[in-house]
Amino acid sequence: MKHICRLLLFLVLATSVFAQWSALRVGMTQNEVREKCGYPMVIDRSKGHETWVYDNGGQAVFGNGILLFFTAPKKCRGLPGQNQ
Repeated sequence: MKHICRLLLFLVLATSVFAQWSALRVGMTQNEVREKCGYPMVIDRSKGHETWVYDNGGQAVFGNGILLFFTAPKKCRGLPGQNQ
């Protein structure tokens, strides 16, 4: 029973992460991305671009506050608009 509960918890969390990243679309604003994925762990600003790095391995890259592309966590690869 303990293993089944752990498996169910894992599936719920994995589904939640997928839902967050699958909602991203190129052209979204930083506020829209923040609403979907939350606050990033690290923000790297350089040469007019801003890269948000999340603790689950996902990244979002912005230019002038607009999402240019993203790399979803490995569990969620294959989403449209992401850098493969």
